Amino acid sequence: MKNWKKYNGTLIPNNPPHFKVEESEKEIMELIKRTNSYFARWCSDFDCNYITDFWYVINDTPLKIEDYSIKVRNKIRKGLKEFDIIPINKDKFLEEAFQVYLSAIKSYNTGSILLENEFVDSITPFETKIEFWGIYKNSKMVGYAIVKIDFDVCEYESIKFNPSYLRLRPSEALIYTLNQTYLNKRNFKYVNNGSRSLYHNTNFQFFLERKFKFRKAYCRMNIIYTPWVRLMLALLFPLKSFFSIFNNRITNKIMVLIRHEKIRKSFLEQ
Repeated sequence: MKNWKKYNGTLIPNNPPHFKVEESEKEIMELIKRTNSYFARWCSDFDCNYITDFWYVINDTPLKIEDYSIKVRNKIRKGLKEFDIIPINKDKFLEEAFQVYLSAIKSYNTGSILLENEFVDSITPFETKIEFWGIYKNSKMVGYAIVKIDFDVCEYESIKFNPSYLRLRPSEALIYTLNQTYLNKRNFKYVNNGSRSLYHNTNFQFFLERKFKFRKAYCRMNIIYTPWVRLMLALLFPLKSFFSIFNNRITNKIMVLIRHEKIRKSFLEQ
């Protein structure tokens, strides 16, 4: 399991997206059964030179503050003036981050919020490959970032802000600080904000592309379903327009599966 992890019931690679998945489909199916996952998802042909329906949002170009637009530079400087953005250890993160998570997740309209012990348990497995950042206003944590370090790349795995402070530009200050740290100073190959979001609506990746010159690294999405999920999708996929009307925990999970299947089908049409 060292090459895979379970996320929202889905088995996904634990390596950066440009790494080739070495396991056979038979071995992956065994991992799905062992972990009681709904399906496994991985990418291939990472950063190909053609547009696909699946991608990662990455930045592989070190930039100085002068490389951004005047408007973005002003927002970065405002955020840096208002907040202290510092690396913190795991213990400090666990002491202070849950309230930030709670305030942020309530604004997402996802219908699924972790309890505090669940939040702590979700962080506990992280080891030395994870770096934690805190955003502080008058010594109070109002945002955080969890950065996963893998070989010569890193992933901005989780970023949360207390929405009450967004007008003071913590997001611009944080992303600028992280990019300066990992791209400019530590010379990582690229930073990665994850794949196309299929679990909830988010404007954050668009924000990164528009303001911080991140780009889509297109790739192919591969999926292996458990037999019962495959059967369920065959029955539910024709009803996708019906399920998209509703917004509750059950229909949201169904729509996640339908979105995955729609992308999988797009590669069969190529």
